[in-house]
Amino acid sequence: MSCHLKHYAHAHFIDMVAKQIQATVENIIFSSYKRNFQLICIQRS
Repeated sequence: MSCHLKHYAHAHFIDMVAKQIQATVENIIFSSYKRNFQLICIQRS
């Protein structure tokens, strides 16, 4: 039982870390996209 619980906790931890990484990557992509978009707008005006 404890072995199964440990495995579950480990899988849950990996899932949590994966979600955190995904959120961070999305943030980076979004902020760089936003910055590029602002640069394009500035260049066009």
